[in-house]
Amino acid sequence: MLSKKKLDKRAAERVAIAKDALAWIEAGALIPSGMCYINPVREDDQISWSAEKQLRDIELGPCKVCAKGALFLAKAVRYDNVVGIQSSDQLYQRAYIGYELLEHFDQDQLKMIESYFEGWERSWSPFAATFKLKYPDHKQRLTIILKNIIENGGTMVPYSCTDLLPL
Repeated sequence: MLSKKKLDKRAAERVAIAKDALAWIEAGALIPSGMCYINPVREDDQISWSAEKQLRDIELGPCKVCAKGALFLAKAVRYDNVVGIQSSDQLYQRAYIGYELLEHFDQDQLKMIESYFEGWERSWSPFAATFKLKYPDHKQRLTIILKNIIENGGTMVPYSCTDLLPL
């Protein structure tokens, strides 16, 4: 549990972003889904994409999102400094979203968050697949990750094998 000490600016921003993403999931605006960054439920021709508009000013409607996509949309609305560029290219989305989130999150944290959500075991997340097995529902898994970030002062604390037993 988070102590009462004052958070540094970036940590406080991460907590605020995670709280916003969590609230939007609970409201149904963000729909956690694997293997996508941001995928509006509406058709693209119903969305007025514009690189001259802030993303927060574009009506996306409900969106399927991964962990990084949820954090990115929450950051875009909270800080109003992300332009509304549309692209279905996953490599472009990964680079753009990752770049924008680096203002608030360290690269290692982003890799860990994404790995635990998607269930990818790497050296920084050796129990991610076990975590996904224990929490197979995307919404439940992302909710737990966001609460971890909030409860630990803006930093995701990795899960150990004993945290995840029994399956």
